Amino acid sequence: MKELTNIYKEAGQQFVDDLFKDYLLVTEKLSGSSFSFERHGGELRFFKGSNKQPINLVDRTLMMYYEPAIQYMLSQTTDNLEDLPEYWRFCFQYFVNNQPGAIEYDNMPQNGLILTHIQIRNAKGKIAKVIEDPRVLRDWASAFQVTPLIPIFSGYLKEEQKRKIREFLSTPKEDHLEVFGTSSFAKYLITCLNPTIEQTTLQNNLDKPIDSIIFKFFKQGTNQVFAAKMIDPYTEALMKEREPIDLRRAPADINEILLLD
Repeated sequence: MKELTNIYKEAGQQFVDDLFKDYLLVTEKLSGSSFSFERHGGELRFFKGSNKQPINLVDRTLMMYYEPAIQYMLSQTTDNLEDLPEYWRFCFQYFVNNQPGAIEYDNMPQNGLILTHIQIRNAKGKIAKVIEDPRVLRDWASAFQVTPLIPIFSGYLKEEQKRKIREFLSTPKEDHLEVFGTSSFAKYLITCLNPTIEQTTLQNNLDKPIDSIIFKFFKQGTNQVFAAKMIDPYTEALMKEREPIDLRRAPADINEILLLD
């Protein structure tokens, strides 16, 4: 997925202006681990990352990293398994602590899981639809007792919002503090898109770093979706500064993931 800033530079302002006419969904990308499950008949199948094959018993024996999440969801669905629509894949960001990567978050999600979206699949695994409606996510998150991912913005941009985002995209990163009065890209963009928001999903205020912001533009009357991201410059710098993982000092869960992979 390309950065919106680079798209603006490479494709030009007119291309971005055309995107800004489409319905827009803006969400925060979190630094947790991707984890999902779906019901197949009388059982749940669990998945990690973008793997097409479910986590099997051998995986679970070798790698205990996802086991708490697996056991939690099994306990939550024991009495109402048949109520889950078959082949719906519930997709989460999973956190074992509040600093899964370069970013240290102020808070942990409820029971370590954030419901980000739901994929409606057929028996062969083909995705027919992706649900990101915040009302639906809230309902299912409440049922599972986890945190829902609530969009930063959904709808059509107003002219003033378009102007502010274009100005941000056209300004070099090193000049953000001087031009916009803040080095926090998240604070500026979130305030432009939704001035009622005072904190992000897991941070207590908008001055704290986040991973990135995802823009999804939906072309009216079609199934076309154009996605782009904007990475927090502070987070980008942190990632560049990080040294290669020392396996002797790495957390046990990292060792287990690397061993399995």
